[in-house]
Amino acid sequence: MMKIIELDQSHTDLEELFDFAGQEPVILWKAGHEGFVLASVDEFALEVESLQNNEEFMAYRDELFKPKATIPREEVERE
Repeated sequence: MMKIIELDQSHTDLEELFDFAGQEPVILWKAGHEGFVLASVDEFALEVESLQNNEEFMAYRDELFKPKATIPREEVERE
C-alpha cells in the first residue's frame, strides 16, 4: 500500500515524510498532476547505485572481467 500526499493541500514537513516513507512508499502529488515517489533505500542498494554510476569503477570492473588468455587442453595434457 502507498500513502498519497497532495503537496498543495498538506502542511507535512520533511521529517513526517521520511517517517511515512520508512513504513511504506509515499506518493507526493504536486499541482499540475506531477507526482513523485519517496521510499526508503537500504545502504546496499544505495552503494550499488553509486558504483553503477561511477565510470572509473565500471571501467575497472570491465577490465577485471575481460576474457583472459587460455591454454588449449592439448597443451595442458602435454605438460
